[in-house]
This record gives sequence, C-alpha cells and structure tokens, in this order.
Amino acid sequence: MKMLVFSDSHGFTATMIEAIYDNEPDCVVFLGDIHADCNVLSRYFPTMTICEVIGNNDWNHELRTETAAEFGGVKFFITHGHKYGVKSGLTALASAAKRNGCTVALFGHTHVRTEETVDGILCLNPGSVGFSDKYMILNIKDGKIEILK
Repeated sequence: MKMLVFSDSHGFTATMIEAIYDNEPDCVVFLGDIHADCNVLSRYFPTMTICEVIGNNDWNHELRTETAAEFGGVKFFITHGHKYGVKSGLTALASAAKRNGCTVALFGHTHVRTEETVDGILCLNPGSVGFSDKYMILNIKDGKIEILK
C-alpha cells in the first residue's frame, strides 16, 4: 500500500495535486492546516481515500484533531501535533500513540521533516507541503513501513 502524507498546506494545493498524479497512492493522510485544502483534493480525486485531521489553524471544530487508523497492518496515530507540544519534543506524542495502541505517530505543525523513534514509537512529520513542497511517501506492507520519500 502506498500512502502520501501531507501537512501544513496553508492554502497551497498544487504540490499535493501533482504528487497524487505522479505517485498514484492508495490513500492520502492530511495532518492539518488547512482543512479546506482537502476539499480541493476531493474534487480532483473523488475516489481517493483521504484520512484527515485538523490543526491549530483550522476552524471547523466538527472534525477530529486526532485519530488512530490501520493501514497495511500498521496502526498509526494521526494528529497535527500542536496539542502534544511537538515543537518542544516528541515524548507526549509518543505516549499518546502508545495509549492508542499505535506503533507509528504521524504529525505536522513544526513544518520540519522528522523521522525519529521515541520510546519505541516511530514519529514521522513530512514537513510543510505549503511552504517547502515537502511530503512523505510511505510503502506499507505486511506490517512494515518503508519511507520512499
């Protein structure tokens, strides 16, 4: 299963649209800031599975700020990260992932690409797709993750 992970688009959707066309993922995970950009993706790719959470710059409080989901035999904790103080460290994020039975935490907010294991939890941040054209491509198969980009 190929997953594209985006965060912090802040109204700039061109890189996301191009990445989906170029990589043909099975699903997209959007980690917040700005939720309306997922509506744009849905118009371009109406059959694409998009798992999304809202961030600190999203004002639609009907959507969730975090979720746990399984893809390819791996359980992911998905959040923007602002509620876990990710700019100061990843310990609280890793603890939340563990409490939710997850082995991987996907987060955004810092705009900085991160690949770090904390207390046995793989913490991944794709960086800001809006301000630096950064995103992650994950290949997930049989409970294992390969970071392709």
